Formats: sequence, C-alpha cells, structure tokens
Amino acid sequence: MDEDSFTPEDRAIMDHTDIDVFMSDYRSPPVGRSLEDLPSELIGMIAENLDKESLSILQTLGSRTLLQAIDHALTEAKFSSRRCRTTVTSIKRLDDLSHLRFANRIRALEIYSMLECRSPMSVRYSLSLDTTTTPCIGTTLSESDVRNLFSGIFLRLPNLKSITLCAPPAPKGMADKSCYAHALPIYRVMQALVDAIRFAPQQLEEFRVVGFELRWQTALLGSPKSLFEAIAPALRGLTSLNLELDMATFSANTYMLALVKLIKSNANLRALALSVGAQAIKDYQVRNERWAPLLQLLGGSPPFRLRSLHINGLVTSTTAPTLASIINVHSSTIRRIVLNNTNFHYPNTLRAFFTACANSAISYYETENFYFHERTMIVGRYLADDIVENDDAELHEDVNNNHCDSDAACHGWVKVNWDGFRKKDEWRLVFENEQGQKRRSYMYDTFMNVVDMVKEGSLRDS
Repeated sequence: MDEDSFTPEDRAIMDHTDIDVFMSDYRSPPVGRSLEDLPSELIGMIAENLDKESLSILQTLGSRTLLQAIDHALTEAKFSSRRCRTTVTSIKRLDDLSHLRFANRIRALEIYSMLECRSPMSVRYSLSLDTTTTPCIGTTLSESDVRNLFSGIFLRLPNLKSITLCAPPAPKGMADKSCYAHALPIYRVMQALVDAIRFAPQQLEEFRVVGFELRWQTALLGSPKSLFEAIAPALRGLTSLNLELDMATFSANTYMLALVKLIKSNANLRALALSVGAQAIKDYQVRNERWAPLLQLLGGSPPFRLRSLHINGLVTSTTAPTLASIINVHSSTIRRIVLNNTNFHYPNTLRAFFTACANSAISYYETENFYFHERTMIVGRYLADDIVENDDAELHEDVNNNHCDSDAACHGWVKVNWDGFRKKDEWRLVFENEQGQKRRSYMYDTFMNVVDMVKEGSLRDS
C-alpha cells in the first residue's frame, strides 16, 4: 500500500499521535434505544423466554410494534392451557373464546366438576329422602347442556391435545358414608361430558382423571371400567395417562383388565400414573393379585416404552413379572419411577430390583411407604458421624451421666447422630440427578449401594 494512500486517521493510529483526538470522534454518548427499536424477530425471541406476568407488562405499554412482536408468545402463555368449571358462566366464557382466533392456541383443558347442595340440612340426612327423584346433590348444568355446549367447544378447538377431569369437592355438610348415594343420579351429567370427549374430532395425547379417589367421586363416572370403554376412541394416540380412581369399591380385576385393554395398543405411551383410591391404599399391605394383568403387560412385550411410571397402592404379584423385569423391559427409556404405598414381596427381591434400576436410565427415583417382604419399610434416613476433638467434661459422661475416670482430653471421639429429616418424609426415599448436577455415575452408585447392603446382610432380602 502506498504511503500516500494512508488517511490522517491511519497515520494517527500508527504514529500514536493525536490518538485522543482520533478516539474522541467515537466517544460520543450512546443514543438511548428502546425495545421497540429492535427487529421484531428479535423481540419475539426475547418474548419466548418471558413468563406470563412479564408479557402482560409489555402488553400494557400499548405499543403497536411490541404487541405485534410478542403476539405469538403472549397468546401461547395465556391461552395454551385453560381451566373451566361446569357452571354456566365458566362454560359460556370458554364457548366465547372458542369462536375467537385464540381457539387454535388451546392445547390443554382442565375441567373442574362443580356440585351444589339443593336441600336443607334436615332433608339432606332424612332417611325418607327419595334420591331417585329428588337428589340432594346436583350440578349447575343439565345433561343436555353439558353434551351440547362441550361438543360444540371441542369442535372449535382443533389443536386440543390434553384434557384433565378434576373431581368435585364434597358440598358443605356432606358425609361420604351417608350421602354419597344421593350424588349417584347426577353421574349422567358426567357421562355426558365423557361422551362429548369421546366424539370429539381430536385424538388426545394426554388424559388425566384426578381427585376421584373417594367412592362417591368415582361413582359419578359410573365405574372405572365404563369410563375406560367410553373414552377409548379418543385415546388411540395417547402418550400420557394419569388416573386417580377408587378401585376398592368396584371389581378390581375388571378394572385392571379394562385398563390393560385401553393402553395395550398405544405404541406412543410414555408416561403412566395410577392411584387406586383411598380405600385400596389403606389396605395395600394385604396381598392380592389385582395388579397382575397390568404387571403382565408392562413386563411382557408392550408396544410402548415408558419414560415415567408412577403408581400409588401397588401390590406386587406372585404370578406376574417382577418390578425388576418391568424395569429391564423399559431400561433404555425410563427416566422417572415413583412408587408410593407399595407391597413388595417375593418373588420380587431388592437385589434384583435395585440392580435393574442401576442398569437403567432412571434419573429420578422415589418411594414412600415401601413395604418389603411383609416385614418392614425402606427409609431414607442414615447415621451421620463427626470426629470430635474436645476437652469438655460432658464428653466424659456416659448415657447415664456417669463420669468416666479418665482425665485425658477427648481426642478421636466419634459423635453419631441420625441425619436431620422432616417428619413427613420419615418413610420417603429419593435418589435424583435429573439436572445432571451430580457425577455421571451417581444414580448407578446409589442403587448399587443398596445392592451392597443386601450382599452384606444389612438388608434382609427374603
């Protein structure tokens, strides 16, 4: 490059002369820029990482530029999941929404069943009450209202993928043992809701029935078997199933066989959560073969591979595959396993079960009230010890406060205590590394530590 081609600025930099003058041209105060000055695509990317509250704040600014840029993120945050009660006002609001452009955004819907008590207390508990004609408990909507309104709504929600049915709370003054039968006539309203779901054009990916764990609540759905048979056509593409139903009142074998029929052809099923109701959980320590059909499916050759398994009230079987066999079948995909109120008995063994867990992809393991071999529980408590170097006289005293004869300092003493725990976690055991913050072999090592305890005789496995 010819020397004459250098500009004065180039020479100033090379010669380090007049450099302050040169740089002063670039030190002018920066011009303030607002969010609106950014490209709309960038604003949209920022909005995707904001919560609903922050997006609402941006919405209140009233800027047309911002509203257009955050429209996708805002509608996703506000309308992707909706809640609805079985009341005229709530359903009317959902119906109005289904006629707007936001209807395409709704992918998950939670439906809360609401009951009302129409009779005074004296009539409600009267032995002469004819529940076939004047039930003391009812809904705020009729059967035809529910069927017609929800059928129309589902037709206008083309991207709906998840439905949750939430159980009604007991009306004030209702006693489960003496009044649940009064609610039975209104199960037709719940059946109308189930029928509306059944004939909806969508194929659901997630279906949840939560909170129906008491006898009168499950009775509103008719029975678990009738529910499964009615809802099956809408669940052929199911990936996640969560059921909380009373199983003790009805035929458990029929319940399980209907459940197996429901899920055995769902090749996409990834998450399964089951809770068998308060009464069955209360009796979980008693052996039975109710779970055998489901265990046979999960431990055989199911068309699906689970990522998550959550069971509350499981009683293992003497004839069906063991939990270890089930874990082995799903070992490459399963990430979470939660077992609450579990009766774990022979031919299941702790050694085989925890070895299977160690060789799987599980990154979250939780048990509570894990009753094994009809003898005891597995708990998550452990002893902690500290080496104490102290001259205090109290360390020379035994448990009866008798002072020892030694005047030597207490060097190398070991103080042993139970680890701290919350009372509610007394029978709970959790191993987890879902975020990958612990070492890579943490889950394997933790599971194998239990196996070592069995080998050493610390845990009796028979």
